Amino acid sequence: MRIIKELQIKDVNITIFKMEQKFTLKLEWQRMEQVFKLDGREGIEDVNNVIDVIDKEFIENVQSVFQSMLKNRNERLKALQEVEDEEFPEII
Repeated sequence: MRIIKELQIKDVNITIFKMEQKFTLKLEWQRMEQVFKLDGREGIEDVNNVIDVIDKEFIENVQSVFQSMLKNRNERLKALQEVEDEEFPEII
């Protein structure tokens, strides 16, 4: 697999990889990532077809998913911290 294109749109880092006739679109934001795999069966035959997928609506949806992921992550970390705080009594 090799990197064939890197982009940045609205704080989202985008890397397009190619392996044989398959493309991987990796989107990263604040230590989180989303990955989409595309190939010729979906009409994706070259890097320009992959770039065509990345329109304004796609980026808005990706950002919405990232926001949901961030919220879920923060809630889980907070819950974990609360459990850890309960396990050890405070020593005065």
